[in-house]
Amino acid sequence: MAFAEIHEGEAPREIALLYARLRDAMGIPVVNLIWRHAATLPGVLAWMVETAEGVIRSATVRSEREAMLGLGEPGGFADFVVVARRLNGVDQAMLRVMVDTYNRGNLTNLQVLTALRQAIAGEPIGGAPLTLDALPPPMLPALPAQPKLAELPAEIAAEVRALAAFHGGIGDAVPSLYLHLALIPGLLAPLRMALAPMVAAGAVTTLRDTLIARAVVAAPKLRAGMAPPGPFPAAHAAAMLPALDAFAGGLIAEMGGIGAGLARALDQ
Repeated sequence: MAFAEIHEGEAPREIALLYARLRDAMGIPVVNLIWRHAATLPGVLAWMVETAEGVIRSATVRSEREAMLGLGEPGGFADFVVVARRLNGVDQAMLRVMVDTYNRGNLTNLQVLTALRQAIAGEPIGGAPLTLDALPPPMLPALPAQPKLAELPAEIAAEVRALAAFHGGIGDAVPSLYLHLALIPGLLAPLRMALAPMVAAGAVTTLRDTLIARAVVAAPKLRAGMAPPGPFPAAHAAAMLPALDAFAGGLIAEMGGIGAGLARALDQ
């Protein structure tokens, strides 16, 4: 499965405005890959943003995201943290912003996209608005532009591909966190070495499944709080549903679990 996308820096005005709404609702300076993929299908991104924008800002999603963060396992990242603490102060700060940004995005998206996937498949939606946080979440600091894989030096691109290979069933999609981490010298190989035994032992899969199960339980309440502007563009359901299965049913949860473990390890 190929995952076409519209990059943030290349978005036409109407898509750029939707991206801005997503960034504001989540309080993160990036738009995650699944939303950039939805932007390639006419009418789909607008429907998803209109339907889910309020839910993204809800206290329900925030509290569940915080609970998911607490499930991260820090133990396997000890050697990676040793390397991270040798970075200069600027790179250490950037690493933490990257981890926090993708954790907020992934663990929010896991919940919201699980509910959207059910809604697109025909489950009931709307009727019971959720309580919104009084204020939008504070915007996390800006990140440098995410590099494209083809523009990275060959040895760094190889490390990104090796990390992406830990995640099956996502076609040519590369987790954006890995691309951003490629901007900090010397981090990708230690991260790969930390993740390899965790993947082999099934720890990443186990936490992924736990996070997905929590999102599925929460989904009916989130669907009830959504406000669709009309029916989903039916012509694109056959394209969007498999993408949501691959992301909300796998990649996003895997990256959410990895990121939660990284955050807890960096806090120790």
